[in-house]
Amino acid sequence: MEYILYRQMATTVATITTVATTTTTTTTTTTTTTTNNNNNNNKQQTTKNNNNNNNNKQQQQQQTTTTTNNKTTKQQQQQQQQQQQQQQTTTTTTTQQQQQQQQQQQQQTTIATITTTTTTTTTTTTTTTTTTTTKQQQQQQQQQNNNNNNNNDYYYYNIIILIIIIILVVVVVVVAAVAAVVVVVVVVVVVVVVVVVVVVVVVVVVVVVVVVVVVVVVVVVVVIVVVVVVVVVVVVVVVVVVVVVVVVVVVVVVVVVVVVVVVVVVVVVVVVVVVVVVVVVVVVVVVVVVVVVVVVVVVVVVVVVVVVVVVVVVVVVVVVVVVVVVVVVVVVVVVVVVVVVVVVVVVVVVVVVVVVVVVVVVVVVVVVVVVVVVVVVVVVVAIKNK
Repeated sequence: MEYILYRQMATTVATITTVATTTTTTTTTTTTTTTNNNNNNNKQQTTKNNNNNNNNKQQQQQQTTTTTNNKTTKQQQQQQQQQQQQQQTTTTTTTQQQQQQQQQQQQQTTIATITTTTTTTTTTTTTTTTTTTTKQQQQQQQQQNNNNNNNNDYYYYNIIILIIIIILVVVVVVVAAVAAVVVVVVVVVVVVVVVVVVVVVVVVVVVVVVVVVVVVVVVVVVVIVVVVVVVVVVVVVVVVVVVVVVVVVVVVVVVVVVVVVVVVVVVVVVVVVVVVVVVVVVVVVVVVVVVVVVVVVVVVVVVVVVVVVVVVVVVVVVVVVVVVVVVVVVVVVVVVVVVVVVVVVVVVVVVVVVVVVVVVVVVVVVVVVVVVVVVVVVVVVAIKNK
């Protein structure tokens, strides 16, 4: 604003100087060509010329003051413009009077006109030079302001770029750190889970195997005890039966023998009958033989039955034991296979999860880095183009 006001004031002063110079030149020329009858007019013109010179000096002083003090207020400008307008009006009035006097005089009018034209041309040249200089100064000032603004903008753009790059670097570092922490946590959790599962499976397998072994042992022991008891019972029964049979046979034989002997004795005492005695003896012998044969048969049958029962019991026990052992072995093998399969599946799942998590983290980090690089490049290119 101060620069524009200064330019306007400088242009106005130059214009007023032109008018004053023209008036002075005209007055001088007229004074030179005036006759002696115009002495009074010459004095008046000389006085006016002096006034014009004084006004010209005042204008020069005002122009100098305006050039030195660029910060003149609007009120001072208005006062100066009013004074200049009054001075210009006075000068114009004087010029019109002089022109009327010059019209009365017919001597050397052409010379005065030529002189006035020359002076006016010179003054116009001066005014043009002043205006041109002022415009050049304005352009230089505007160019300097533009350069300063561009420098300030470039400085601010550099600061903005630096801040953006710092923020992006911090974001990348934070994302990478979070990704690393997530990967570590996931891997640790997976390892812990795998270890726990494997331990549990091993414990379960061991417990199952122990239980199966205990059951098999108990079953085998029970079977053996049962077989032994059965065999013992059978043996006892057979022995008892045999003993009873033997006792019965012996008792019968004894009774028969006693009876035969008594009968024979009685018969012999009463009547001697040989035939009867023989018959009795034969009967006794037959009875004894029959009893003995029966006893032997019974004993043999009992023994055979006992042996058969014992053999059957032993075979059953052996079969049961074999079946139990086979079942136990099958169960143990199945449990072990299941445990191995479960462990393998868990390990494979853990490995897959770990690989997937690592791949995802790596992809995320790569994407973030690429985005950061692209954003930085775009921002830098945009700022440079701007």
